[in-house]
This record gives sequence, structure tokens and C-alpha cells, in this order.
Amino acid sequence: MVFSSMRGLFPPQTDTLKHEFMRYSKDMLLESSSGFMMPFELGKDDTVPVILDFGQQIHPNTGETFFHRGVDLALADAPLYALATGTVKGVGDEGLHGKFILISYGSYEVEYGHLSSYSVSYGDTVQAGEQLAKSGSFFHIGVRFQGKDLNPFEFLDMIYSNIKSLKTCKKTHTPFMDDLGTIVPSSYDEDMEEIEKMMIRWLPTYYNEVNNKTYTPSSRVSEGIQLLLAEAAEENLYYEVYPTVSNPLGLSKRGINVASKMLDLMIEDFLAFVVLRHNVYIESWDKERRKSFSEGMVKDGLLVDPLQDLQADIRSYDIQREASIYFNTSGERVWTKSWFNGSEKGEPAIEITRDMAIKFKNNEITRDTWLGRYYPKQMQNVKRAVTEARMQAFGIKQ
Repeated sequence: MVFSSMRGLFPPQTDTLKHEFMRYSKDMLLESSSGFMMPFELGKDDTVPVILDFGQQIHPNTGETFFHRGVDLALADAPLYALATGTVKGVGDEGLHGKFILISYGSYEVEYGHLSSYSVSYGDTVQAGEQLAKSGSFFHIGVRFQGKDLNPFEFLDMIYSNIKSLKTCKKTHTPFMDDLGTIVPSSYDEDMEEIEKMMIRWLPTYYNEVNNKTYTPSSRVSEGIQLLLAEAAEENLYYEVYPTVSNPLGLSKRGINVASKMLDLMIEDFLAFVVLRHNVYIESWDKERRKSFSEGMVKDGLLVDPLQDLQADIRSYDIQREASIYFNTSGERVWTKSWFNGSEKGEPAIEITRDMAIKFKNNEITRDTWLGRYYPKQMQNVKRAVTEARMQAFGIKQ
């Protein structure tokens, strides 16, 4: 079974939905003693057209809009397999999906529908790769997590990632350094068991996004790795042992220090990716550790403007400010005055031109532009105070 890009196997409909990232939590990680398997096999160049996508759809026969709780694929008379170690929770024949089976994988329930036949019974235990059924004229798959409908493509992404990770990582502590003949130490050693589980789930996605340039590591990480590579070259650490896929630079035990620093940077960037894409931190980290890690991401430019993305209601953190103009008794001279943060006295009045006064009166200049022109120092203080309040509200320092 060959897959180059899981989502690329499914050519979308013309009006298909745009799939967004799921927000994962640690309890959504799926473990399986028998490994993992995709629900069907494909040849190297095969694709499966999507007949009906997940979410709000238009019924192809009635034209009615409805919420489709799964995905229908143009997969006819194909063997269908168990995804992981699981239990059969339902089998039958009903009007909506015809012949179907329902398999429980931990907190997940996966339904195979529109089947021509199935070979399991209620209560059976299944293993990854075990053939369960055959599709009919097409194949329906639906996924629920703790009773909540999920986009099957996102779930299959997780299964596919698990397959690739287990194949490449083989549950080793440091899979890309395992030929050094010893465990490469890391600053994350105490959390390595959990990090390895996160890698099983997200490492292939991380690699794919780096390769496709949809995710770019911070310049600090990239430059740090380049400096370490240069250091290793200067100390003649390369090719002291025969290079392999897992140790392409041929580092020996003499290069452990460089390898350790490089491992720290790579793990740090992977964890930043997981936080950025899925808002998941290492579970054992307390609030301060998570806050410190987020601050590092802000400094690295990975969280350029978390407030903008979160669309916070900034009115809660705003500072009251007002501006007005007034003329002398002859109407020949005009001044502007401002008040900040509810001050009764206000700021000193500043004389302005009649032209500017008319523009202000006709609302041709916004209040903040006006205040920034005549009271720039005060407005800088306002912007700084608002930003600090908002950052504090999200637990991130500047």
C-alpha cells in the first residue's frame, strides 16, 4: 500500500468544503496493540473520487441541503479492513446506509456503510489489517469521537500518520540517531515518552508541512542547526562511522554533544508546530512552563500576533479617550483638547488651524489619528497599555 499524500488520494468535489484543522487533545490519541491500517488498499497511482463530502451538502437526488455525517467514496466492491485493535459494536442492514458495521476503537466509533457483505459479528475483537467487509457500489465511512461527529478525512490523517510514524520511528528513543550506539541525551528526556506518542501522531504531518513550506521553522532553530552542522564540520565529526538512513552524517560517539544540541532544537520546533497547529502541550507541563514556551514562540515569530488570530474583544482592554475643538469668541483662533482614561482635567490645549478644525468637525479625520497627531506621546502610552493588557489576558508576555 503506497501513499504519498493521504488527502491527495481523494479528488475533491467541485463544491467541496474547506477542511480546517481539528483541535486535538491528548485523550484523542489512538493506541493499538496491533498497529494501524488504512480502511482499504490502493495501487501506487490510484485515487478515490469523493461522491459526497462531510458537513453541509446538497443531496444529489432531492436537491435538499442536509448535514452529511460522513464521507461517501467511489470505491466499488473493494475489501475493507480494520484500522486498529477494536471491537465490533454493531452490524446490520438499515435504510440510510444499507448493510453496515460499527467498530469501536477506544473512544472512536467508525461506521462502514453501503456494504455488499461483511464477515464479523457483534462483540468480535478485530486487529489492524483484518478484512471486515466489502464495499457495495460505493463506500460510506463515518467517525465519531465520544459521540461527536468528526470529519473522516481528519481521522484518516491520524491513522495514516500513525502508520508512517511506526514504520519510520519504530518506537526508538531517537530514531534518526540510533546508529550512534548509545542514547542521545536531550533536555526533554523526562518527557520523552509523551513526546514519542506525539510524534506517532504528528511527526509525518510536521515533515510534510516543512517540505511543502506550509510551516517554516523559526530562523533561530534553522540558524542554530546550521551552526551545529558547521561546528561538526570544523571538528571533523562527519563520517567517522559508515553513514545510514538514520545517521546520514556518520556521526560517532564523539559527536554526541552536537547531536544532543541538534536533537533539542528539532524537538523544540516539533513541539512548537504541535502547539501552533493543534494547541496541544506536553501534559506534564504546568501553566508556567506552557506560558514560557509560548513566550519563546512569540520571540521566534511563530506566534506573530496571537491576539489577531483569536479575535479577542479588545473593548475589555481599551482605554477611554476623547478629543474636542473650540474657538475663541471672535472665531479666529481654534484649539484642540483631549482627555485620557477618564481624566477630568485633560491634556493641555493645543492651537490648530481652522482647516484642521473643519476636517475634524466633518469627521474627515478619525479620533485616534487626530490624537496621534497632536498627542503622540499619550497615544503611544495608550497603545502600549492596551497591548500589555491583552497579552496578559492570554497569558503571553511581550
